Amino acid sequence: MKNQHLSEEEIALVAEAINSDSFESLPKDMKAHIVDCDQCAAEVATVSELIDDHDINIKPKSSLNLFLKIVINIAALLVLLAGLYFIFHEKSIAPSTIAHNSDSTQTTKLTKATIEQFDSKENKEIEQAININQENQLLLAYNENPNLEKIYHRFQEGAMRSSDIKIRTDSVLKVNKTKNLNLKWENPDGEELTIEVFNNKGDKILDKTVNKQSLPLTGLKKPGLYYWKIFNSDFDLLYCGKIILSGK
Repeated sequence: MKNQHLSEEEIALVAEAINSDSFESLPKDMKAHIVDCDQCAAEVATVSELIDDHDINIKPKSSLNLFLKIVINIAALLVLLAGLYFIFHEKSIAPSTIAHNSDSTQTTKLTKATIEQFDSKENKEIEQAININQENQLLLAYNENPNLEKIYHRFQEGAMRSSDIKIRTDSVLKVNKTKNLNLKWENPDGEELTIEVFNNKGDKILDKTVNKQSLPLTGLKKPGLYYWKIFNSDFDLLYCGKIILSGK
């Protein structure tokens, strides 16, 4: 995967995964390639937008229909044109020169309509570049953190669980950013517990001590992958789970 670009079907599957908030379910090498390859990431972003606009449904392992192949080819062409445009823009944008003949009667200049057309095209290209960058940033927000993944998987194998504190939250909590987000557990003795939440970069974004049986995360609004930990009063780690916050 590192030495070649994604196939048409793989690009379509990644785009569909983004639209359906299931990016994490993709193979690790495919996600890693999207992060490392600007060309494939740009094509995925364009196809994702086109699929969303036309409400196309892609089933895994099914052959791509003709319309989807056209969409992917258009996406690749747009990426190529965007690159050529910026190269051309760097080399050719300069003050217009005026050519004079011996009688100084002939002048070459851009008309108002031509200038307006050029400005419109330039603005469109800039807007497209911004959209592609935003899609790339979104992809990065769902990358797994290797260190936190190790801790998470230890608990999925049953390690280090407390006999008193019982977790009542899904190990991978998937929720829309517009919905209420609550972490839940059983705390029969009202023990003082510490909750920590981390983004996928490993940065701690919340540290809260409670003696209740739930904690609402009202401040978590940016789509992405998060991890949460719960500690007892002796600061023993009792559990580590994941949160996938979608933007739709």
